Amino acid sequence: MRGVCLLILACGIVRAQPAFDVASVKPTYAPPGRRVFAFSGPSRIVISGNRVTTGGNLLGFVEAAYNLQAYQVSAADVDRAVLSQVYDIEARAPGDGIPKQEEVRQMLQKLLVDRFQLKFHREPKEMAVYILTIGKNGPKVKAGTPGEQPKSAGSLGTSGGLTQVSFTSFSISEFVRTFASQFDRPVLDKTGLTGGYDLTLEFALRLPQMPGAEQAAPDAGLPIVAAIQQQLGLKVTPGKEMVETLVIDHAERASEN
Repeated sequence: MRGVCLLILACGIVRAQPAFDVASVKPTYAPPGRRVFAFSGPSRIVISGNRVTTGGNLLGFVEAAYNLQAYQVSAADVDRAVLSQVYDIEARAPGDGIPKQEEVRQMLQKLLVDRFQLKFHREPKEMAVYILTIGKNGPKVKAGTPGEQPKSAGSLGTSGGLTQVSFTSFSISEFVRTFASQFDRPVLDKTGLTGGYDLTLEFALRLPQMPGAEQAAPDAGLPIVAAIQQQLGLKVTPGKEMVETLVIDHAERASEN
């Protein structure tokens, strides 16, 4: 009897996964004569009150929902037409308050299962990576104002061939995610720096290679690496690490409503 009671009590504290009150998932189609481009990388989640909007393809939604980077998600067995379709999602979170980012991620996870029939498993893989740590002279980053909301859209400008980007109350992990395309391998944040920081970085932008374009020599280096080390006091070291990945086993075109 006692075992049954304990089981009932344990079941009683299990909470259902957060879900949106309502959610609209609509495919985005290009007007005649035009094409719709979906940028790679996690979809940007916009929270305004209890209203949540995002757009992109399935891979971008998965990366955003599970807080992963592109190299951590694969879907070799899923139809390319399912992966390439672009959607606009508009949803409303329960209650009148502003949901936290992590709560919205969990709601998006449930939406992906319910509307895209998403099924996956996790799998560790060894990868060539860059490891981000604190330099020998300490970090040169300024702590953000306590309680200030992070601003994910930095001010972007170019001068003399250099790009200057500034962020306010930005976490180091989000900083790494923002500049993932500037590296030729995944970057793992092992600085141990938590919280938000005010960051300004000036470097030569590494543009994506066009098909057929001459590739840079392997020893040419990455301009952003030197900038991070000199301007932020953080060290970038190549290495190999086991990285947890998410493998999509099944997904379908989203059901609309």
